[in-house]
Amino acid sequence: MTLRHEVEQHRQNKPSRLAREMSAYMPYDLAMEMLLRHGVFKWFAARRDLLRLKDSWRLELHAARGVRCNTLVHCREAVRKICKSPRLRAPDHDAEARRWLERRTRCA
Repeated sequence: MTLRHEVEQHRQNKPSRLAREMSAYMPYDLAMEMLLRHGVFKWFAARRDLLRLKDSWRLELHAARGVRCNTLVHCREAVRKICKSPRLRAPDHDAEARRWLERRTRCA
């Protein structure tokens, strides 16, 4: 059983890291395909986008002060764009998954 502090101390996940762990039970490419099909690539990428967006909002809200309504509308639109992004994308910090996805989409 994984304890909460172990999860919090574990390095941030990447699709390629999960596929390497899963490769003890199945071929690496099959694991990557499963993660892609189930949206793991997209949501790891979306999580990174949301973290960057959160930082930009903090600065924007601090600067906007009186115009918060327009700023919040802009923020909601940005989140919607991330959530509706294509499934065929990999997180920007996982070069291995990006290369794998690029090879896969070139062959298709």
